[in-house]
Amino acid sequence: CQAYVGSGNLINAKLAGEKALGLHERGADRHLEGLDHNMLGHIYLNLGDYRAASDHYTEALSLAASLNSHKMIMINCASLAEVRLAEGRLEEAKRYCQRALENIDLIEKKDSYLESLTYLECGKVAQAEAQQVEGEQRQRLLEEAISWFKKTQAGLSPLQAYNQVTELYGRWAEVLEQLGRYEEALACWKSGYEALSTANGPEL
Repeated sequence: CQAYVGSGNLINAKLAGEKALGLHERGADRHLEGLDHNMLGHIYLNLGDYRAASDHYTEALSLAASLNSHKMIMINCASLAEVRLAEGRLEEAKRYCQRALENIDLIEKKDSYLESLTYLECGKVAQAEAQQVEGEQRQRLLEEAISWFKKTQAGLSPLQAYNQVTELYGRWAEVLEQLGRYEEALACWKSGYEALSTANGPEL
């Protein structure tokens, strides 16, 4: 399933994910069921089917809560925040981000990569909020987005999360431009390009 997602073949990924989910449901493996639902949520989100994505993420969140898995609760709350953001439901996106953040401190085995994905989502929500207001409130939200992006940067490696790093630097530079900090924005674009070029390896 993940191989299909990585190659962009979302239809085959969906079929493989549904097959895996059926097997894990029959085997009563709730942890793997939760992972399957999360993956299917990701696939449906990328297919633009927000209702199906929300259903799968919500089921994954329910399973995570039943297993008292703070890491999976964090992941699925951040995922649901992304769906709500795509739907333009910012208040709900903020609530899911807050719930995800509340679970970070409860995770026993820290995972900087997954935590960074949560911080990235918080930054995206703050950036979206800023577009709906003016003046000092807009400035404050844009600055808040930058603070989340800085926290995201610390835990993301281009080798591990190429697409997320691409999005991070793009959004970060965009926010800096919106604040009128054009030289910093240019430096941010450059840093992102260098990080991604390193991940791709030297040019032949």
